Amino acid sequence: MRAEFPTIQAAINAAVDGDAVLVNNGVYIGGGNWDLDTLGKAIEIRSSDGPATTIISGDGWKRIFSVRSGEGPDTIIRGFKVFFGYGYSSYEIPGGGISCVGTSPTIQDCIVTHCVSDSSSPGGAGIGCSGGSPTIIGCLISDNSAGYGGGLGFESSNAVVQNCLITRNVASSDGSAVACRESNVSFINCTIVDNTASGSGWLRADYGASISMMNCIVWSNTPQTIVGNPAQLMMSFSNIEGGWPGVGNIDLAPLFVDPDGPDNNPASWGDNNYRLAAGSPCIDAGDNAAVLAGVFTDLDGRPRFFRRSSHSRHGPGRAAGCGHGRIRVPRAAHCDRLAKRPHARGARGTGDRS
Repeated sequence: MRAEFPTIQAAINAAVDGDAVLVNNGVYIGGGNWDLDTLGKAIEIRSSDGPATTIISGDGWKRIFSVRSGEGPDTIIRGFKVFFGYGYSSYEIPGGGISCVGTSPTIQDCIVTHCVSDSSSPGGAGIGCSGGSPTIIGCLISDNSAGYGGGLGFESSNAVVQNCLITRNVASSDGSAVACRESNVSFINCTIVDNTASGSGWLRADYGASISMMNCIVWSNTPQTIVGNPAQLMMSFSNIEGGWPGVGNIDLAPLFVDPDGPDNNPASWGDNNYRLAAGSPCIDAGDNAAVLAGVFTDLDGRPRFFRRSSHSRHGPGRAAGCGHGRIRVPRAAHCDRLAKRPHARGARGTGDRS
């Protein structure tokens, strides 16, 4: 059964386990379209055409998604630009864009940008998680700001972050890209580049945090250091500026296609191209075994396993390795619950109205 609703939250409220909430193209802002509560439901909330055309804004003072009622991996948030969210000061509630508290959702194919968290814990201005086992796949996490964990923050969590680009995030203290406390976090095929901390470290990992990085590129962060006292920090088949001990690791300029973009301005990240140029030392330097089961293509839609060797490509090429590739969201084919364009005060939209 297909039904239409005036706001995203109204569609979530009406959905039952197994439903999909399909959100039309547009810019969503205002009551019923921010601080969205997934209500413990095993549903997929997805855009019709991807994050370039479906934007949810917190207008600088509201969080976008709150996942806090025991949700598991069948609660899926897919294909949104999560923009200008704000996480208010609270030790227990992290996240300026997306907040996960004791839950294990799947967050996929999203752009999470220009969000802020002033939490005193690992804030995770883009995505913040306390407890649970979230999975973050194919996301761009950029230009977010927090005291700790400008891009991502994890506390008492078991998380997987795969095929993500984490760039230009800022921490006023430590952990410009990521902050982890009492957490086990795996990074696979991620590019972590151009993040800045006023204190020290692109990564803060302490209170027994355990971090693994496989097929990743970590480059040009300011400073390019790790702070804290992690229980375990394992990196393999990765390109780490400054070097790091581990099987298959290298310390060589990754040779991105055009990290400053055609305008030669690294600050305008929209045109920055972190794909790997021909001749990059990251090509054929990854480990296929690190890629999660069921992942057969890169984010450009090309076969991830090309040579079927144990060591293959870093980056967005045809085989496994570090780097994220292009943020790509397939068009949704069907939905059971349809969220119409918002009519709340301040709402804006483009395209055909439902």
